[in-house]
Amino acid sequence: MTVMAFTVVPLHNVSLPLGTRVPFGDDLVFQDTPEWVKADKAFLKYLAQHDKQSVLDSKHAFVAEYDANSIGEPDPEQRTVTNGEKQLTVQEAKTRLAALGNLAIWLRQPSPLCFTVSLHACMWPIPGEPRGTPKSGQ
Repeated sequence: MTVMAFTVVPLHNVSLPLGTRVPFGDDLVFQDTPEWVKADKAFLKYLAQHDKQSVLDSKHAFVAEYDANSIGEPDPEQRTVTNGEKQLTVQEAKTRLAALGNLAIWLRQPSPLCFTVSLHACMWPIPGEPRGTPKSGQ
């Protein structure tokens, strides 16, 4: 069953007006940190205290929305793997894309903008509700 999945990369050391939204391509968008990320204690449960506080304090994030069968499935966009390398998961590929987005911003205007964690979730359907609720990936 394919569900809506998310990779959310909360950003630090950036202060732009709330509502700022910049598409970076391949489903990656610079936007406000989704409130459900901060409210979902499962995301924060296994983080170090400093990382947890950084997520709670973040105002912006790179967010990728995509269809996935599960957390950890191989990235269908990735070409054939050679030399014994393992195939990236969709979530690893989206995290690499966020790192490239961070680099692109720095190349345009060097700054202390950075991130420390990448969070992944799937939107599982809930019977009787029009939308699912995000569930963190472990």
